[in-house]
Amino acid sequence: LVKIATCTCEGETVMSSWIPCHPAKEQNTDGTKTNPNFFGDIFGFFENACASPSRQRLDSTSEPESQSKKRDVVIRSSHQQKPPYSLVDGLSDAELARNFNFFTRDAAMSPRAFNEFLDQLFHELNPNFVPSGEDKDVMISLFDPERSGLVSFSTFTHKMRELMPRVVGNRALIVVDLQNDFVHGSLAVKEGIQVVHAVNQLREKFEIVGMTRDWHPQDHISFADNHPGAQVFSSKRVNLPDGTTGDQVMWPRHCVQYTEGAEFHNELMISNEDFVISKGLDSRVDSYSGFFDNCRSFETRLRAELRARQVSEVFVVGLAYDYCVGFTALDAIDCGFVVYVVEDCTRAVAEESKKRMVESLKQKGVHVIKSNEIPDKIAMNPKFMIEAARDMLQGKKKRINSLVC
Repeated sequence: LVKIATCTCEGETVMSSWIPCHPAKEQNTDGTKTNPNFFGDIFGFFENACASPSRQRLDSTSEPESQSKKRDVVIRSSHQQKPPYSLVDGLSDAELARNFNFFTRDAAMSPRAFNEFLDQLFHELNPNFVPSGEDKDVMISLFDPERSGLVSFSTFTHKMRELMPRVVGNRALIVVDLQNDFVHGSLAVKEGIQVVHAVNQLREKFEIVGMTRDWHPQDHISFADNHPGAQVFSSKRVNLPDGTTGDQVMWPRHCVQYTEGAEFHNELMISNEDFVISKGLDSRVDSYSGFFDNCRSFETRLRAELRARQVSEVFVVGLAYDYCVGFTALDAIDCGFVVYVVEDCTRAVAEESKKRMVESLKQKGVHVIKSNEIPDKIAMNPKFMIEAARDMLQGKKKRINSLVC
């Protein structure tokens, strides 16, 4: 049973609630074991607390209460605030103990039980997510740092309180290459100016916005006029810096560093808080994606900038759909983000290449939506939680190293 009561106190909404947890492996009347939804109550409460655009931060009241009693939680609504890091404090140790006992009646969780815990945790977060062996190893290292083969209850409760609030982070808008040459210049995409206007409207829903831009040197490998006899929009086999060869589209000269064509369009809204990622700086290789060059030998700052802002999901817009927007979205999936491409805020160079890109995006797990279909709630992201666990481990190693030094 769930008991929830709300009231208003000094202009703030106060929610008092018991968050129920399932008892340990109860038996049905026929002798078979039940299979309770272990995480349902926690995640249900968590999802309601993380509704967007009014992200809700939950702070426990300062009045001490016994663990067996209900907790009062003050909800302060503020647009796009950080996740509710005190959320799991709303669960008493007794309630966490009942969760813990779902896997073991002893004082420690066995390796088999912990693997069962991880499988169900990831499944509840995202049924389509399949953790790798490395992902599980990160979690095991966090919960069982001594590799004793057992996870104690005290470690379980401590780490769960740290990790559960990191199931979701913030959301960010990635605006791809809305530069003069792509809007009305040498490589203009049809209806590019409409994309600028649509993005200006969409960005009002986001506090975190990143801009990517092509920033090519004069001798860039993608420029047709750097290859005598090459036809614009033809394809040529070129040598890449990683020692391989690949097909390179021969583009018109565009977005050359420090030229007007490389500047962002003057009607594009840009805030002082936005960050800008330059790509395509290496003359030897093209870079469609905002994350990597085309042979993935160089990574830009984009992932680091998003991680620094606790971003767990991104919305990709800009030009062009079938090239830089699409490849940025595909690489964002590989970097562990929940990814959306907003179709009415992008345009393609060609219809055929757009169809191929849309198919690739959907196969990869990218959500293709319209701007009026942006979900109210930020999606739970198991990869984001794993990255948080990895950061916690690295932070511990840094502290140990500093003590040693």
